[in-house]
Amino acid sequence: MYKRYESYKDSGIEWIGEIPEHWEENKLKYMAYVKSSNVDKKVEEDEQEVSLCNYVDVYYNDFIDSNIKFMKATARSEEIDKFELQAGDVIITKDSETWDDIAVPAYVPYKLAKVLCGYHLALVRSFNSKSLGRYIFRAFSSNGIRDQFMVSANGITRFGLSISSLKTALFPCPPLYEQKAIANYLDYKTSEIDSLIADKEKLIEKLEEYKKSIITEAVTKGLDPDVEMEDSGIEWIGEIPEHWEMKKIKYLLKRERNSIKVGPFGSQLTSENMKHNSIKVYNQRNVYDKNFSIGENYISLEKYGELKSFTVYPGDILITTRGTIGKASIVPDNTEKGILHPCLMRIQVKENYALPRLIEEIFNETYLLFNQILYESNATTIDVIYSETLKNLIIPLPSYDEQEVILKKIDESKEFYEGLIKKIQNQVINLKQYRQSLIYEAVTGKIDVREYEPERSEQLA
Repeated sequence: MYKRYESYKDSGIEWIGEIPEHWEENKLKYMAYVKSSNVDKKVEEDEQEVSLCNYVDVYYNDFIDSNIKFMKATARSEEIDKFELQAGDVIITKDSETWDDIAVPAYVPYKLAKVLCGYHLALVRSFNSKSLGRYIFRAFSSNGIRDQFMVSANGITRFGLSISSLKTALFPCPPLYEQKAIANYLDYKTSEIDSLIADKEKLIEKLEEYKKSIITEAVTKGLDPDVEMEDSGIEWIGEIPEHWEMKKIKYLLKRERNSIKVGPFGSQLTSENMKHNSIKVYNQRNVYDKNFSIGENYISLEKYGELKSFTVYPGDILITTRGTIGKASIVPDNTEKGILHPCLMRIQVKENYALPRLIEEIFNETYLLFNQILYESNATTIDVIYSETLKNLIIPLPSYDEQEVILKKIDESKEFYEGLIKKIQNQVINLKQYRQSLIYEAVTGKIDVREYEPERSEQLA
């Protein structure tokens, strides 16, 4: 339990609340030099070669250091003088797609020669007599203080902060020696928490892989350890039970002409076509989330008349064909009438021959089909699945009754491992909330860390 300061006063700032009596509140412009970068990504022959610290470098990293692979560019001498990164600098993202994800900070622990603060970012350089860069970095990370940037962000589809709103933002300003104590405390505590979060996220990855291996074993070897086996003829599948068959996807489908259907071409269905409110357009998000009630894209009844052959029906398996490819989801009963998005493919499986749920699991929880796609495309990464490729993918197929038994085992295994994963994910959420709470309490003076000693810290559970 951390102690509080002896006495407090009202900061006059709703999102900060009380602060220690001897602290001040200051606008950022009185604590640091704030400037917006205009250094672009172009390469000009008459300029000097530099490296650029860009938006994603800041957004995804707390610390900007030489471990980051910076973009190469060029800049004028005056730009290098103004925006070369110095020890103690704080870099802020100035815009975002959402108003509540703005002013994300990163800290520069040491000088980075010829590395410049890039476009869409702001550079905050503390006045050494008034403030410490490490404290400002933590303050930008704090709930409460961040609220004022959310309020001042302007935009409709993309939100931005003006330099004026950054400069006039209010920050608690303790004495310099206390800023250092707070920064030291938070450096140690957040590092401790981050290490624990990283361990738990690695454990989640291992559990996900183990779940996939259990499911892969079930759909390629069956559940009987004593069954006679034979070579499948496919290297990454290996042996399968000798009474199973290897079947191409096309032989599992109904005989109807449209039993496999790729979404309409881009010219057939444009973004302008999807601004109506009659017939839904199911997209990749519906498949990823296995949620067919969400979505905002609709076409008119007239347009539906043109695209009726792309209708989605209950029991169809929808497969993502672009971006994150090869994810599958079965259309549930009572699903709202709709059509395929151009980034989806629909297949319809013969009844009492292959279980749609088993095919869905093979797509989502094993690498069997994805490996075949890579092999057929002679590539290490792929962006698109074509219908001809999908039709010729091969899966091991047991009898229909055995499929049901295997699927039941898969469901049991998934319930067990996903329960463990969910529990650890909740622990990660709690740790991140605890981290955020510590930052807020320290930079606003709700706890007194002036005498904090890391070796005496309590151990995290």
